[in-house]
Amino acid sequence: MDSLTDWEETKTILQDLEELYQQNQDAERVGECIQLRDSITATYSEATDSVQDLIRNFSKEVDVLKQKAEELAGQPSSNPEIEELKSKIKQCEERYTEQQHHEKDIEAEVEALEKKMESLQLEQEELEKKAAASVPLMQHLLSLYANITKIKWDFSSKFVAGVVSDAEGKGVVRQFDYSLENHTSFELANNIWDVISLP
Repeated sequence: MDSLTDWEETKTILQDLEELYQQNQDAERVGECIQLRDSITATYSEATDSVQDLIRNFSKEVDVLKQKAEELAGQPSSNPEIEELKSKIKQCEERYTEQQHHEKDIEAEVEALEKKMESLQLEQEELEKKAAASVPLMQHLLSLYANITKIKWDFSSKFVAGVVSDAEGKGVVRQFDYSLENHTSFELANNIWDVISLP
């Protein structure tokens, strides 16, 4: 194999690794979906309780005012207390109607959020299926990469370090240790391929 072919194979392997790392971003999106679902559920519960309490209070207030109006029905219609009571009844009925509309708006919003949550859950399931399917492929690619290059990486080193064994795997042929500060990633890749390619 010439170094150009080796370099093309290396680029392909690195692209596959990059795709794997991008799939981890999918996991972050799944987490965001779960947080959104929890937020929607909490907001819906709070909004429903709040609106129902307001409607109950308005309904009680309207009943009390109607009862007062009935008590005052026998009095002359020019009585200012009756006019004030009628005005309060009208205001309460308007607020009651407004709250009923508000509750319907909240229900529509919650319904839309629930549909979005279902969509996100389906998307989450799809992402999980893709991730589960890609793991064996990536394991195979990494195993293939290790077998082709015969590199055993030294992850304990603060440098790019490891050893390259011979083709039969009988022993260590060459060690390498490159500083990240003194080399570009391109130079590192070329140097490692040079070490692998040595007879």
